[in-house]
Amino acid sequence: MKKSDQIIGLPIISIADGKEVGIVKELVVDRKAGELAGLLIDGSRWYNSARLLPFSAIIGLGEHAITVEKETDVLDVEGSKNLEKTLSESIRVIGSKVLTKYGQLKGRILQFVIDETGKIVVCEAERLDGGIFSIPIQQVITFGEKVTVVLDDITESNIKHPLSEKAESRPNSNSVAESNVVQQNSLSKNMVGKHSTSNIKTDTGIVIVESGEEITEEIVKKAKLANKFTELQKNYR
Repeated sequence: MKKSDQIIGLPIISIADGKEVGIVKELVVDRKAGELAGLLIDGSRWYNSARLLPFSAIIGLGEHAITVEKETDVLDVEGSKNLEKTLSESIRVIGSKVLTKYGQLKGRILQFVIDETGKIVVCEAERLDGGIFSIPIQQVITFGEKVTVVLDDITESNIKHPLSEKAESRPNSNSVAESNVVQQNSLSKNMVGKHSTSNIKTDTGIVIVESGEEITEEIVKKAKLANKFTELQKNYR
């Protein structure tokens, strides 16, 4: 199983030639099926038209990259009525409000977990008081464009999903590593809203951020995944 935040920012690699063809920008969810329809891809240039990688074209969904058979598996949306229709009928889920069947606002979706077939199995949400709770797919009534409708008793208890349980069963991480993560997160927050003073690219030439461009949370995440965080840290103001 895979969390949505573990997918966003991953590079797409073509098995045929080993080429990096883009980076995952957003996850597109089929609202009726409750599964991933595909991945929106961020290309190497800002002026590229929207591109979509259908979930069915994914060969491997790994920890460090997503693999496809060939570069042409990533499709241009512009000019394709079928793909435009797919996007128009799909939603993002992340960021949507969580509303009960009888109209009580419970919070918002932070992320979700998919199984190997792309089906959403659980959503992680933030309560109005800042607490975190999980919503099993069985308790989701409807995935909407801006609202996810759930059963009324959804927040009676914190329901842990499999990835959380697995994480809890592991021994605690080294305190030094935890300290480094905390420090890096602090630096990340400080960067957001500032501007890059240099063009920063992945090792294969994909542009992460251009000189003068405002640094967003997404850019920081891409830099981390591409092992370019230190370079970004040295080149912003």
